[in-house]
Amino acid sequence: MPEGHVIHRLANAIDLAFAGSRVEVTSPQGRFAESAAMLDGTVLASAQAWGKHLVVDFDNHRPDHLLHIHLGLIGKLAVEPTVPVVGQVRLRITDGVTAADLRGPQTCELIND
Repeated sequence: MPEGHVIHRLANAIDLAFAGSRVEVTSPQGRFAESAAMLDGTVLASAQAWGKHLVVDFDNHRPDHLLHIHLGLIGKLAVEPTVPVVGQVRLRITDGVTAADLRGPQTCELIND
């Protein structure tokens, strides 16, 4: 299970790649499709680490604008140059240049403040 320092590194990577940018949010696997559609086309405001939890704030003017991710034992989040989706990607955040691909998380959900 990733420790807090890994989550802080991921939050920083997401901020560097996307903070202040309008992003495309999809669920290639389909398990997060409805929620991804609510975030698609919005501005990613920031990402923060809270212990072993990653919280990504989207400026979508909805109460449930926070994306809560807990990687658990097998989850992986990679922030890399955009390439075609490979494998079971629960969530993809991209600006067309960089993509954050989430695979196998314990938790991936929208929450409010």
